[in-house]
Amino acid sequence: MRRSYAYLLFSALLLTSCVSKKEFAGLQSELKVANDQLAQCDAKIVDYEKRINTCEIEKQRLNSEISNLENSLNLRQEQIDDFKDQFSDIRSQRDKQLEQVGDLTVLSQSANENIKET
Repeated sequence: MRRSYAYLLFSALLLTSCVSKKEFAGLQSELKVANDQLAQCDAKIVDYEKRINTCEIEKQRLNSEISNLENSLNLRQEQIDDFKDQFSDIRSQRDKQLEQVGDLTVLSQSANENIKET
């Protein structure tokens, strides 16, 4: 009798630790779905990492281009400032020449008057 109790106890423990085929199949399908989703997520991560790297490269290129354009703009501004200075100098020379021509005209008129008087 002790043996039958031991056998019954052993059978009860053995049966309770087993999972039915239906539950096992369900769990396997859930595991497969989870693994498929994980693979999809891994593929998306790789794709996003590639996109990020592409964006970083584009960002570096654009920053370099911005730097080059800023340098070019600074050079152009220096040229504009130089042209303004040259224009101012030319204007001042023109004004001096006009004044000298005016002085020569006055001298010429006074020389003509002196010639007429003599």
